[in-house]
Amino acid sequence: MCQTALRVIDDLLEGGAAAAESGWHALSMIGEIRFIPRLLPNLRSADPVLRLRALHALQPLMGPDTSGVQRDLLRLMAGNKRLEERILVIEAVKSIGDSAIIEPLLRLTSDTVPQERRSLEHLLTSFGPRGVPAAVKVLRGTQYPLASRSIAAKALARVAFSQLEQMVPELIEDIVRRAYVVVAYRHVLSRNAARGPGTRALGLVYQDLPRLMLELVLELLSVIGRLSSYESVLAALRAENGRERGYALESIEQACGRQLFDRLLPILDERPEPEIMAMGLKLGVDQDIPVNTIIDQSLTSAFAMEVSAALQAKVEAAPDRVQEICLNSLVAQAQPMVRMTALSLMRRSDPRLAHESTVVEQVCELVQHVFFRNWGVRSLEAVAEQLEERWHEVGEVVVDMGLKMDRFGVALEGRFEAADTRETVSLPSPANFGRESLGEGRWDQRRSVVVTERARILWMPANALRACLQAQPRLAIDLLVWKLAQP
Repeated sequence: MCQTALRVIDDLLEGGAAAAESGWHALSMIGEIRFIPRLLPNLRSADPVLRLRALHALQPLMGPDTSGVQRDLLRLMAGNKRLEERILVIEAVKSIGDSAIIEPLLRLTSDTVPQERRSLEHLLTSFGPRGVPAAVKVLRGTQYPLASRSIAAKALARVAFSQLEQMVPELIEDIVRRAYVVVAYRHVLSRNAARGPGTRALGLVYQDLPRLMLELVLELLSVIGRLSSYESVLAALRAENGRERGYALESIEQACGRQLFDRLLPILDERPEPEIMAMGLKLGVDQDIPVNTIIDQSLTSAFAMEVSAALQAKVEAAPDRVQEICLNSLVAQAQPMVRMTALSLMRRSDPRLAHESTVVEQVCELVQHVFFRNWGVRSLEAVAEQLEERWHEVGEVVVDMGLKMDRFGVALEGRFEAADTRETVSLPSPANFGRESLGEGRWDQRRSVVVTERARILWMPANALRACLQAQPRLAIDLLVWKLAQP
């Protein structure tokens, strides 16, 4: 009977769209976990529709006896920016109920939207005491993304509050000191920026990190009940209004006491660099770390952009060893962005390809554009791997009036004219294209744009940029302000 059913389902899956849909539904309705291997290959499909169908079909089949599927689910999560797929993976993991998944799953979590964060918090909480050791490991582990450590802290507050409360003072002391170590890294890298774009990019990677680390400190104070209205305090800290910032700092001082507050203040209040460095000295942080030590430490990071920048910085320090350094990186690293950077650097030995930009160089140029100035390199990781650098010749139309765009472009070089049915005007520099595609829908372009001086444009998919905005509402607000100011 089972073989007959499988043959029928195979026929359905090979049929038209309606028949295939029936086949997927039948697989999930049969309820036999032996049929799971029929679904797993579709999780590796390049077609998101097939991946979604497979995930939906897997949901009713998941249970304690299907923990072997977790490896395929983790592979799907790695580098996947599609929220619906990520949420379905989390639901499947929750149905399996194997707490061993916590650590590898949170290792893959960096920028997350609120919905995904809540799903992950509920997942960790659902394991109860079984999940505590893994959650503690993630919270203590400096190698995990800050978002993962935040999720672990919130889950522990629900299932092991007293244990979390005992951990927090030691954790805060460690995080604060590490924040000032990062400040020292940033300072050393800025002094060595002339070495090349890799070293400059590595400095940009560390630009916002101290503040983000201290925001985790505030969140820890919040989850143990010492700081109320964490989100409001954070929003006030970022406000331009001095009175709001003052109220936020007063709330923080009351929550943490004078000694800790004095350590937090220089970074949270964005004091001048000498004042921040002076606090680092008080905490015993070495201010004169060799730049090559920083680069080597960065090569072990879990953050792809940091490793890519460090790889290029290492090549800049030893240009005669570029092939050796990049080959070693290809052997040691599986992250696509790092491999892309290594291959681009190796290809430069061919004079015909010497002009090819690396992902690191493209991101460095991108953050200098007015639109991305407040984003920071870490915010652009979702976009970096999908950047496409293209040269456009004089007379080429880069935007067609009346057509829908699903990409966003930033002009790094060149000049342009925009024309509608009434007039033709020169675009101000730096030009950008497709900002309508960042809204809820894809609007028709109101003007056509023509190249008047040979141009170099960085193009990126609008959906990848929107994913960044969903993960970081502050950037979405900045975008709205920017769009309202445009002609």
